[in-house]
Amino acid sequence: KCLAALGALDDARDDLETVLRADPENREAHRELRELKMRLAAQRRREAKKFAGFFDRLVGEAADGGPPEDSPDGGDQSGSAE
Repeated sequence: KCLAALGALDDARDDLETVLRADPENREAHRELRELKMRLAAQRRREAKKFAGFFDRLVGEAADGGPPEDSPDGGDQSGSAE
């Protein structure tokens, strides 16, 4: 419960699964694990939304030969430091 409250959701899940292996009838652990899985799913959805298209943009840049010309490096790919 403490790990989940601190945001260490993966660690909390691991601990609850360990508890349930030792005591499969532990109703409190089952309830906590169910709630934790919902929180993890919500977190994954937020992350997916946050990074949506990020990797597509990276692949597009690589296919085009680098970052766009209006990027901070000015599109200079020569590697020279003038």
